Amino acid sequence: MEETKKRKSKSKKIILIVGISIFSFVVINIVGLLIACPLIYNSIFIHYDEPDYNIVPGLINYEDIKDIYTRKDITFSSNKNRLQGHLYEANTNENGLVIFAHGMGSGSDTYLSHELYLLNSGFNIFTFDFTGTYKSEGNTVIGFPEATIDMGNAIDFVNSNYSNLTKNGLFLMGHSWGAYAATTILNIKNNIKGVVSLSGANSAEEVVLDKAQKYVGILADMSSPFVYSYQESLFSKFAKYSSVNGLNNSKTACFIVQGENDYTFKTNKVSTYSHKNEITSSKVKYKLINGEYSGHTSLLYSDNANIYRNEVDNMLNDLESNYEGEILYNKKKELCNNIDDKLYSEVNSELMLDIVKFLKGA
Repeated sequence: MEETKKRKSKSKKIILIVGISIFSFVVINIVGLLIACPLIYNSIFIHYDEPDYNIVPGLINYEDIKDIYTRKDITFSSNKNRLQGHLYEANTNENGLVIFAHGMGSGSDTYLSHELYLLNSGFNIFTFDFTGTYKSEGNTVIGFPEATIDMGNAIDFVNSNYSNLTKNGLFLMGHSWGAYAATTILNIKNNIKGVVSLSGANSAEEVVLDKAQKYVGILADMSSPFVYSYQESLFSKFAKYSSVNGLNNSKTACFIVQGENDYTFKTNKVSTYSHKNEITSSKVKYKLINGEYSGHTSLLYSDNANIYRNEVDNMLNDLESNYEGEILYNKKKELCNNIDDKLYSEVNSELMLDIVKFLKGA
């Protein structure tokens, strides 16, 4: 009898120890995840400095074309930050104004060739750098939903100060992060005539989980509830906005463009295009670009431009493999001085013709 009692007592102790161990393990992991979430999040959404254009190949520099295309430099407020914007006025004011939004890691001037194409097609153009990017204020970009907030403030600024340029319609167009902003803002803005989404994402939740999976693998799935909560604490309702809901709740016409070989926001995951079966709006049309140059960014440029871009990238890689320091810098500068900027930035004219046709018919 005494031996049986001892065995039972020992079993209870083992169960208690195992229970305490499991509880401690869970608590430690939860605390660890709570600490890690802001660190993971902030490591994803950093500040983007304007590049040294001496060693960036092929981008059209506005300083080189300012005698042909005049623009007005403008700043406006978004939350506590002043954002840098640029306004280009068309020769005629027949087609309204397009707000063009850039992708993460880029700036407004990255897409100058596309903006000028629209300008030459008769549209007024307003571009700006998002929070924490290039010439705009902000210690970091904060997070994906910040683009939606910035877009909303850009719309309010344009409507308040340049209503004469938007009387024939206000349009939104963006690439990647900018496309996400252009579609998610439709959750709260209903005065938009048309939207063009180029390689856009559906929601911030999907983006942050996808990015976290690339950083920390399976831990991303374990930490996702904490990451979502942290994101919501930063952005409140904006963290929940999706492109699908924006499009379904809006009467705005939208042209969604997706590349078959987009590995940033894939055709079956994260992208707005991947949710097309959930989009009920009859005013949404789609274009899936196929072929070798149907990537996240390559779809924006002509085949000749993409071939040339690859050649230039290979030359830059060779330089980086063989030189370093000041010598590398000077070699890159010499190479970039001899780049054919016009060819490097040549737009996908078929796509741009479709976009202009869509905007004029919206």
